[in-house]
Amino acid sequence: MSKRLLLNFLAVAVCALCLCSTALAQFNASLSGTVQDSTGAVVANATVTLVNLGTNQTQTTVTPNTGFYRFGQLPPGHYKLTATAAGFKGYTIADVNIAAETARSVNVNLAPGEATDTVNVTADQTPVLQTADASIGSTIDSEQIHRLPVFGANPYELLRTIPGIAGDSARSGAGQAIFLPNASGPNGSNSGVFQTENQTQISANGQRAADNNYTLDGVSVNSLSHGGAAVVTPNQEAIGQMTVLSTSYDAADGRNTGAQIKSITKNGTNDMHGSLFFLYDEPGLNAYNKWGGPTPGSLRTRAENKQRNWIASLGGPIAKDKLFYFFSWQGYTQVSNSYASQGWVETSAFRSLIQATRPGSVGSALFSTAGLDPRYVKVLNRGCADYSANQSMYPGQTDTNGLWCRAVGNGIDVGSPTAGGATQIGQYPTYRRFDPLDPLQATNPNLPSQEEVGGGLDNVADLQYVQFFKPGHSRGNQWNARGDWQITSSDLLAGSVYFTKLDNLTAPNNDSRPQGDIPFKPLNSAATILWIHTFSSAWINEFRANGTRFKDDQLADSGSLVNYGIPEIHLEGLPYTSANASAPQIQFGVPQGSGGSFAQNTIEFRDTVTHTFGSHILKAGVEFRFEQDNDDTVSSHARPVYSLRGLWNLANDTPVFEGIVANPNTGGAPSL
Repeated sequence: MSKRLLLNFLAVAVCALCLCSTALAQFNASLSGTVQDSTGAVVANATVTLVNLGTNQTQTTVTPNTGFYRFGQLPPGHYKLTATAAGFKGYTIADVNIAAETARSVNVNLAPGEATDTVNVTADQTPVLQTADASIGSTIDSEQIHRLPVFGANPYELLRTIPGIAGDSARSGAGQAIFLPNASGPNGSNSGVFQTENQTQISANGQRAADNNYTLDGVSVNSLSHGGAAVVTPNQEAIGQMTVLSTSYDAADGRNTGAQIKSITKNGTNDMHGSLFFLYDEPGLNAYNKWGGPTPGSLRTRAENKQRNWIASLGGPIAKDKLFYFFSWQGYTQVSNSYASQGWVETSAFRSLIQATRPGSVGSALFSTAGLDPRYVKVLNRGCADYSANQSMYPGQTDTNGLWCRAVGNGIDVGSPTAGGATQIGQYPTYRRFDPLDPLQATNPNLPSQEEVGGGLDNVADLQYVQFFKPGHSRGNQWNARGDWQITSSDLLAGSVYFTKLDNLTAPNNDSRPQGDIPFKPLNSAATILWIHTFSSAWINEFRANGTRFKDDQLADSGSLVNYGIPEIHLEGLPYTSANASAPQIQFGVPQGSGGSFAQNTIEFRDTVTHTFGSHILKAGVEFRFEQDNDDTVSSHARPVYSLRGLWNLANDTPVFEGIVANPNTGGAPSL
């Protein structure tokens, strides 16, 4: 966030605090109903009292001629409701459950009698049908979050249990999220609560996933670049309740037409409470594949995920009935190394040969860069059988005389560089592919083309077939803190902060080279100010403000081995691994489009006034949102991609294909 933007945010916040005599919280739940006698007639001038059983916060109202009462801006929790009136027995409901961001209706029936007598209702008579408004949805509380299984400790996985919400939670064999057909974006959570843009695989009443809306403590945490994705996902211990509406008719929810996911952070109470959770997953506990590796001679494989997950929380009072705190933390480490991939790679002898015979070439410079050596655990002897069977690429050719390939040690010799060539491009020649119309090759069908062997076999191993080692890890930490201050009986001040740090490493390069590793180390944060003031039983003012930020600079995080100065290079024309396999490739460099600098800021203010008159409720408010998207991916797309056929065209810097993303007007870097 720029210094100017930060100063503007502080200035607006200070002005808002100065204009409001008291503050407001993030709670948007309400309780209302009608006080009646035994005949069904309304009771005016009844005193209705609501007490929060966790914090002892007390609110009182007197019913008008309509007998209607209402308590607004309530935090989720358990309450005691009491009603008294002259000539009637007292009436008490010992436990009224208020769900997060949800309206609830409870009518009170008073019986004639002395005021000293009380009718006690000990059970919470929650109606099967919610009649306070027309919204369709449900609430997931912390007990359900703890009890139900979720993938990756991501509480948003439970959204599929809500009426009107559909999603199949599909996962690939590697555990990656598979998205719905009508979705686009980051494709769901693969890192649990540490997923930067968590676009959960759900559809509300057929709406697109991009139409879903995520709020945390009453304010938006939506991604700026992907609709329906949350930048901050609270951990399991941080969430007090999640109210999910598949159909909402509230004007305050008018920004998005899909599911409304409203998460409320746990708050401290007069009772000290805490939790501790630990998950342990170790490869040593897993069995190996019964039938061995993918091909004869390869190592047997097993699930290599190593995962540790810690979650802890602590909450309680600082000053009883007045000031409360709550903290939560989740830590996560996962090592997901892979040994299942196999393929051809160039040998160190080949790289040394090119540096000696082609000094000053691009290939020689490529082979001099750090982090170039492929990572593998075993060399698999395949010999020349695959190379000789390469007839679908070179029709009519068979290597019956061993002119194309020769086994040398644990590799194969497939030729050597030469100074000659039919077509001169720049300093070095382009080697020719087999051409059946060439008179020399037509009369000698077993003669290899220059593209195949260059200057001919030289008894130096150029290629090896190996079993790759592809490292991968993910580490994350999320810290959350919240405070609630009951300043007066009419004023409540609250606030919460979230910081989520992720450290991801993947090896997308086919050959698992360190120079192609892609780091992702974002820091996501959200801070919320929550302030409520009750002027009277008929007037309540609510003010909310927050800032959300997503920041990551992959270029700075990459380190010395990841070289974005190397183009994405593909080497084609290699031996098939089997008669029916697709043509393999050797790859160098980070994939085009990878790497970039990301910075997204959202600042939001909302003020709402609620007025109750008779049995009617009037709500009016204003919302201001400032969104700043400073993502810079120009450098990652400006890198070209090259494709070459055969080792010897690689040696001579002669690609057959080049692609780059460029501005068509200037020919320079694109404006993305």
